[in-house]
Amino acid sequence: MERLAGAHSFEAVVGLLHFALSLISKLVDAFTAVQRATDLFIGLNKALELNGKVSILVDQNVAVVLKSIDFGLNISILCLKRLVGKAKIVLLSLGAIELLLAVAALAF
Repeated sequence: MERLAGAHSFEAVVGLLHFALSLISKLVDAFTAVQRATDLFIGLNKALELNGKVSILVDQNVAVVLKSIDFGLNISILCLKRLVGKAKIVLLSLGAIELLLAVAALAF
């Protein structure tokens, strides 16, 4: 009878160890799942940060393009003003020549 009682207690200990190992295995699986979820959220956070930085760079690029267009227009306006200035000089020169010719014609 003692052998039978010892066998039952041995089976009970083995059963308890098996139960404890299955609980530990489930806890490890749960911790792993939590760790993976945390890694997923960290990855999502990094992706959102990168998206914000890309948006800022795109905005800065648009600003640079608009400034270059504005700069190009300013250069065009300055070139046109320079051409107008040269045209005024030519007209003044022609007016001076016309005046000289008129004075010369009066002298005769």
